Amino acid sequence: MRSTGLTLLVIATLLVLPACAQPTASEDPSGQDIDADRPFPTFVRQESPGDGPEVALEGELTLDGGCLTVHPGASGLPDYGLVLPDDAIWDASTETVTLDGAPLTVGRAVSLGGGYRTLGDAALDHQCANSAEVFFVYTVQG
Repeated sequence: MRSTGLTLLVIATLLVLPACAQPTASEDPSGQDIDADRPFPTFVRQESPGDGPEVALEGELTLDGGCLTVHPGASGLPDYGLVLPDDAIWDASTETVTLDGAPLTVGRAVSLGGGYRTLGDAALDHQCANSAEVFFVYTVQG
């Protein structure tokens, strides 16, 4: 009976640990960073879009110093650097990122779902991971 309890504990731990993993910059199978040409760091989304709690970030999508940010427009709120799922597609010629089929263009209003994190909590190695707090985007809203 004791071994059954231990087995269940090990299985539960193995199921929970991947959900607790820290997001990291994406790499191709050769180990090279594929985020270098994108104006945003990425992470591997482990949940389906819309799973789990989200907060909203609304504002104008901007490029600040070559990095994708959202300017909330409200007085006193900072611009937030964006961290997008690794399947986001960047088109530099139109300054548009496509996420889950939704095109988001620099200079236009966006409404995003996700969560705020401090960079001390997130292991990101990207030239645009340079603000104190970033917004991890899980979904496009509206």
